[in-house]
Amino acid sequence: MGKSDIDVADLSARVIESELKSRVTGAVDVAVLDSVGSTNTWLKDALLPNGLPVNSVSVCATEHQTAGRGRRGKTWHTPKYGVTFSTAITVAHPARELSGLSLLCGVAVCDVLRGLGVASAMVKWPNDIWVEHSKLAGILVEIATSGNHESTVIIGIGLNYQRGSEAEKIDQFSTDMFELLGESLPDRSILIAAIAGEVWQACLGQIPETVEHLSAKWSEYDALAGKLVQIETGQQFRYGRCDGLDSLGQLRVITETGPILVSSGNVSVRPA
Repeated sequence: MGKSDIDVADLSARVIESELKSRVTGAVDVAVLDSVGSTNTWLKDALLPNGLPVNSVSVCATEHQTAGRGRRGKTWHTPKYGVTFSTAITVAHPARELSGLSLLCGVAVCDVLRGLGVASAMVKWPNDIWVEHSKLAGILVEIATSGNHESTVIIGIGLNYQRGSEAEKIDQFSTDMFELLGESLPDRSILIAAIAGEVWQACLGQIPETVEHLSAKWSEYDALAGKLVQIETGQQFRYGRCDGLDSLGQLRVITETGPILVSSGNVSVRPA
């Protein structure tokens, strides 16, 4: 069967809401849109003026996103029959404690995918999901509001589901759920609920302590372990070999002049 031969069900707000309510204890709100500029922006405009209670979860999913954003201002390409959604959660942490949140969300997505049979799903620091050096999903975490004791975060997730000929428009090594799982891939609405529920769970705990714990077992999820990389920060380029995380979720890299910690920037794998 070819890549374009399967039927893909439309997204269903009813299914997402029902599945999500079985996974979380907070209030649930779900919107499914045919088309939107950005699901992150839609959630900001629709929800934040009235506030969002702690531990509640709101989801906006769309069939087509016209102005999606990735990290560092890059365009977030949204292929047909993708899984494109954002979830808004208010957490009991100020912004200064959220530096490792994208890593926790990445691990949450990996855990869902592994449970579905994508055993080699890994996190490419800080927020991409890779399978065998090919990108399967991207994550964008934004802090929408922040106070002394709590913050509202919006986590945008784009996951390749069944791209067909759309794969030719993506200018990097990539894969999708259909290539990995064939006809056993789950319904998109159920998949969104599973990921949103796992991400919600990742946001509930004491985030700094959870990130510190993650650094001890990062090798289980680290797509860059031992890899030679180029680190681009502004106009500066540095090179070295990845060596895990520190307790704050920063990437450790061993360079010719010694170890460094990377908290931001574009990290790309170099040929050995």
